[in-house]
Amino acid sequence: PRSGAAGAQIADRLAADDTRYFALRVREKTNVLLLAEGGAFYLEQALSPAGAEGDVALVTKSARSFTTADLDRADVVVLGPGPGLDDRDAGLVRRFVSDGGSALVLVLPELAAAVRRLSGARLSMDFA
Repeated sequence: PRSGAAGAQIADRLAADDTRYFALRVREKTNVLLLAEGGAFYLEQALSPAGAEGDVALVTKSARSFTTADLDRADVVVLGPGPGLDDRDAGLVRRFVSDGGSALVLVLPELAAAVRRLSGARLSMDFA
């Protein structure tokens, strides 16, 4: 409550804060690491439109040049157009996911091998 004249308590519209302490969680930006080569312009724009203030903090790296430090700063990894991941890098992304991160892989013909490496399961994919 607020104090009025002579220290009298004035009721307000949120009585719960008069007897309890509470905190509001403020949503932060999601740190997204996009692993892609050329041809990712529209994907970048979909994730984080140029000039727009959104919920995504986007960093784009080549699938061949990202580091574990890039993964440490990311909440989500998106594997977009390009050569995909080799076995070592697929292992890094699998570990990232097992430690609580999220991964999204666009199922494109050039990424079929990367999808198989990341899934750890026998997959059959046909592209029309």
